[in-house]
This record gives sequence, C-alpha cells and structure tokens, in this order.
Amino acid sequence: MIVPPADETILADMGPEAIRGEIASHSVAVFKLLETVTFLNGREC
Repeated sequence: MIVPPADETILADMGPEAIRGEIASHSVAVFKLLETVTFLNGREC
C-alpha cells in the first residue's frame, strides 16, 4: 500500500492514540452497516 506524502505528514502529526480512535470509530460504522444489511437480508427470506 502506498501512502501519499501529505497523508504521511497528517498521520505522523496525529499520534498513535488518535489513529486508534479513528480506526475504532470507522470499525463501529462498518459493523453497524453489516448488522443492518444482515437484518434486511433476513427479512426478505
């Protein structure tokens, strides 16, 4: 995976705790979406 230099600078300024927080919040959004899709697929059957 290639990270553009501008993004490298942003990530370096954020620090590990902030990066973990961003990953956690996006993971929650993905799991909520997956839960919604699973629920809707179950209703169609």
